[in-house]
Amino acid sequence: MCETYGPFNSLRSKHGSAIIGQTITPPNLQPVDSLDVTIVVDNAIDILLPSDERTERPPLTWDWSEKQQLIAEHGYSVLLTVYRNGEARSILYDAGLSQETAIHNLDILGIGLKNVEAMVLSHGHADHHGGLEGLLRRVGRKRLPFILHPDAWRDRKIVLPTGTEIHMPPPKRKLLEDKEVQILEERGPTLLLDGIVLVSGQVERVTSFEKGFPFQQASRNGKWEPDPWIWDDQGIICNVKGRGLVVVSSCSHSGVVNVLRNAERITGVEKVHAYLERLAGERSQNIERAIGAFEDALSVWTREANPEEWAAAHMKLGIAYREHPAGNRSENRERAIAAFENALSVWTRDLKPEEATIARANLETAYRERFSEWLESRVTIGPVAAQDIKVVGLVSSAHFASHFFQLVVNKLTHFI
Repeated sequence: MCETYGPFNSLRSKHGSAIIGQTITPPNLQPVDSLDVTIVVDNAIDILLPSDERTERPPLTWDWSEKQQLIAEHGYSVLLTVYRNGEARSILYDAGLSQETAIHNLDILGIGLKNVEAMVLSHGHADHHGGLEGLLRRVGRKRLPFILHPDAWRDRKIVLPTGTEIHMPPPKRKLLEDKEVQILEERGPTLLLDGIVLVSGQVERVTSFEKGFPFQQASRNGKWEPDPWIWDDQGIICNVKGRGLVVVSSCSHSGVVNVLRNAERITGVEKVHAYLERLAGERSQNIERAIGAFEDALSVWTREANPEEWAAAHMKLGIAYREHPAGNRSENRERAIAAFENALSVWTRDLKPEEATIARANLETAYRERFSEWLESRVTIGPVAAQDIKVVGLVSSAHFASHFFQLVVNKLTHFI
């Protein structure tokens, strides 16, 4: 069931943060055919979001308002199901904050836990383990492997700039013992389910811009001391056949770039297919951090040496700039256009049709926004004129913009 590759020695980096050993023997992570990631608990919910080819969401019904509803809270929980050779196997990753939220949402979704074979705790914050009792009760399996980093037991608090202090208690060891789970404390990677799921263990910190969580303190020998780095932060890694790594994280306290680089390092697989993490924090700040992460990656990846990674990073950088709510809108859009064009210099319709189509669609949207802003800056309609051309004028302007833009897109795609 479990195969461990730790512990590792901690070293001190030039950025003042500890890192784990630079070289390890990669665990023999076996590829899977596919996987499902079910978000059981998260910070937000939007019932109007539709399903698509990659995402299945609960369907809306006529009498939706009369039914029990999914609950969002400041917490996180994921059910991961992997498929290999026709067999489905599952693990739980985190448990949310409240005791009953996760099992309530599972009931609404009609999902059982009889096939769950292990549980992983991302780190020791209460919003990830508060629902343990309910989930373990529902699983009902004795000797269930429960994997956590030793630092997850630390008693912590957060001291906000206002002076407000909030307690972040660790998981209750007695609860786990009463549920007769098999507690596995590991700093290093752990293979689960006969080698098809990998728990990352402690994440190597290699970036300079990730500063940890400076408001956090931990109790040691009865005294509170700074504890910004949250070394217990760990994620789940799978290798999808023909696709690459799928990395599932929670708060990513280690930093997204660190999490992904660490996944590549410990598996020996250089391609990341997908990355999932919890929705948290203020949107503008999150996008700003994402931009910094993509630009940091592009300081390492070059078009010549790493064309696929370079193009993917530019694509994500373009999306981040186009959606950035802060800063100068025109400047953000021009940066987005430049990034999409860089991605399209590698992704052609012949070599990468799906990626090229997505990049062109984003570039088209950015050009539409550019043209609309240009049109707005040059056309002013007064109250009387607006009344006179309310229909004809607006329709003709829309059609003009559409036809003009189609010409631009055709010119662009001709050269892509």
